[in-house]
Amino acid sequence: MSQLFFKARDCSSELCTIVTPDNSDLEYVSLARRTFLLVGDVLEMSTEGNELAIDILGGKMDVRLDRNGKVTEYNAIGERENPFAGKPTNVYVPRGCKLRITAKSTGADIVLAWCPARRDTEPALITPADVVTKVVGKDNWQRNVETAIGPDIDADRLLVGETFNPPGNWSSAPPHKHDVDNPGKEARLEEVYFYMTDKPQGFAVQRLYSGADSPTQGDDLFLVRSGDTVAMPYGYHPIAAGPGYRVMYVWVLAGAKREYGKWSVDPAHEWLLDT
Repeated sequence: MSQLFFKARDCSSELCTIVTPDNSDLEYVSLARRTFLLVGDVLEMSTEGNELAIDILGGKMDVRLDRNGKVTEYNAIGERENPFAGKPTNVYVPRGCKLRITAKSTGADIVLAWCPARRDTEPALITPADVVTKVVGKDNWQRNVETAIGPDIDADRLLVGETFNPPGNWSSAPPHKHDVDNPGKEARLEEVYFYMTDKPQGFAVQRLYSGADSPTQGDDLFLVRSGDTVAMPYGYHPIAAGPGYRVMYVWVLAGAKREYGKWSVDPAHEWLLDT
């Protein structure tokens, strides 16, 4: 089995490519991070055959897209200082674009996620006002799910958002999975979580385990800290925030079909839905 867990790295001097299909069992999703130390720092890249999402963790930046001479610019975007200071700003970037990101504040921080695209789409800016917020669960498994690039954005495969856990609370609960195609009930979508905590010593625990029909069999437990990443090509994937620490994670989904919400709950824990 390829790597599932990726420890935090210093991404202040260059783009850190964290997870790709080359170093994991993922087929579609890649994820990277860049932290800009100085105002005016620049990141340039091309999406080539991929569609790409920029999730602004904190700070402000200019984003310039050039697709065959057609330029789109989003200037001074980003409305929070850190991931726990408000809703995210996202930019959806189609395939075939040259991309230039310029930091407009010290410490501006981004996560980039991409996957192969089969068709041409249009760029989109998703501001905090556009993000769809949903309170999910109850008791100590209640959390906020912030969907940025959801079904209302014309993307080919990508779905991107953030989930916020209060201290000690669980999410992805009851445990669910989306690793087989079962029309109308479950769609096969791989997923990546990129974690942040509100204090540097914060932590969370994530389990990744198989269903009887999962394409891969396994049962893994990860201690995650700020900047860590978990790749989930299969299985149920509940997580719990450590006591006293708020935890958020950027989630990225992609697959052959783009069907958000088509997942199966672990039958052993489905009773929680009736409480």
